[in-house]
This record gives sequence, C-alpha cells and structure tokens, in this order.
Amino acid sequence: MYVFASSLPLILLCPAVLLLIVSLCNHISRMKRSGTGLQSSHWKAHLNVLKKMVFSFVLFIVYFLTDALSKFSELTTLGLYFYITMPPFYSSVHSGFLIYSDTRLKMTFLQICKWVTKCAKKSQPET
Repeated sequence: MYVFASSLPLILLCPAVLLLIVSLCNHISRMKRSGTGLQSSHWKAHLNVLKKMVFSFVLFIVYFLTDALSKFSELTTLGLYFYITMPPFYSSVHSGFLIYSDTRLKMTFLQICKWVTKCAKKSQPET
C-alpha cells in the first residue's frame, strides 16, 4: 500500500512535466521558425522554465528512487545515511533553487536574512 501511495505523486508528475516540456519545446521551435528571434525575452523566459522543470523533475526522481529503494532492499550504513539525508536535502535544494531563480523572491530572501542578522546582533550582549 505504501508503494502505491508514494508512487501517486510520481504518476501525476511524470506526464505533467513531460507534456509541459514537449509543449515548451514545440513552442520554442515555432518561435525559431517565425523569426521572432532567439534573443528575445520570450525565448529566455521559456528556457528558464525548461531549466526549472528539468531540474525539479530530476531532483524528484532521485528523491523517489531513494525512497522506493529503501523500502525494497536491505539498507547498509551508507544507504541508511543517504535515505535519512535525502528528504531534507530535496526540500531545501528545491526551495533554494526556486528562491534563487526568481529575482523578487531572491531580493526578499536577502532582505529577510539582513533583518535576521541585524536582530541577532542587537540581541547579543556586549562584552
């Protein structure tokens, strides 16, 4: 039962990501043929979306395979360590990638970091 439940996000994600990637690739080839130019902002936006989708998809596949293999095989010490560290690694890398790939989110994140640093310095007693 666990395998089916954990496979459901993968079953939904694979066709959606693959269809989106194929659609974006077709749209990019139409843009090439129409002569709108490959240096336009549309081209860069499409390329950025493709990079984000492929990266997220590969990261999720690695996470899913780690989870699935841990349920079906005897875990060695190294395998257990990898299994324990993969979920936090997946969520933090994916979140970081999304934050740093968007300019507004990146600026907001940096402002929050500066604010937290300033508050932490104020709360430390002077010696």
